Amino acid sequence: MGDLHQPLHTGYASDRGGNTDKYDFMGKERNLHHIWDMDIIEHEIITIADCIKIISKLSAAQIKEIEKMDVVKWMDQSRAFYLMYTIYKTALLPMLISQKMLSL
Repeated sequence: MGDLHQPLHTGYASDRGGNTDKYDFMGKERNLHHIWDMDIIEHEIITIADCIKIISKLSAAQIKEIEKMDVVKWMDQSRAFYLMYTIYKTALLPMLISQKMLSL
């Protein structure tokens, strides 16, 4: 199933997966996709060993529940989160700034 849970991997061609959205992350300009895929993981120091440790603690019952997951539904939920972010970024955020309800 890869990383379908990553909203930027399940968007639309027009949004370029967050690659054109630039933000400051820990003093460095990064695109949103890189922040999500790399910077957060590196900042939090999450290793493969950490992930394996978590997975190795799953019970047989937990694994059976995971196997029942509808991965297409999971992908659709991720896509919906990215759509909400896009609406916020393109409509709500500019409105809040223009109405002086928020400043950056």
